[in-house]
Amino acid sequence: MESMHDSANYGFNLLENLLEWALSQTGRITAKPERLEINPLIEELSHFFSAIARKKNISFELKPANSPVVYADRNMVKTVLRNLMHNAIKFSYPDSVVSIVTYKKEKTLVTCVEDQGIGISEKDLKSLFTLQNQVRKYGTAEEQGTGLGLLLCKEFIETNNGEIWAEGQEGKGCKFSFTLPLP
Repeated sequence: MESMHDSANYGFNLLENLLEWALSQTGRITAKPERLEINPLIEELSHFFSAIARKKNISFELKPANSPVVYADRNMVKTVLRNLMHNAIKFSYPDSVVSIVTYKKEKTLVTCVEDQGIGISEKDLKSLFTLQNQVRKYGTAEEQGTGLGLLLCKEFIETNNGEIWAEGQEGKGCKFSFTLPLP
């Protein structure tokens, strides 16, 4: 049952990412920016992923900025957070923590999703957000990825006038950060 469930989830995630990516590439998804509180999205997704995280005894540590409101498309930001949080769980070792931090910097809100997982090589860091030389690795419990999640994140963050980047070292975890404009 668990294997069937995992396969179904993988298929669903692949189709969802493919659809969203294809729609964005053909210009059929347009951003509808609005004043958006990011904390409720993070809390909602933390709750959503709690069962998956519990399987690996991973806990969430949320460090929100006071009243973080951005000007961005809600669905796109939710997709970015969903992908980054899912990756953080997937690549984290059991009995670790995934931290989600938000803070204001100049005219933007920075959101960071950091794991204590397998990390990434310096070479792979350079090609994370590109279609060529895609980085595809299995999670710590052999979870598969679609290979499109980070491409979609980059597309959606840039569509909302933000930036996205990654930091990490092999064996020491990763930190994915993105900015979104303040209203």
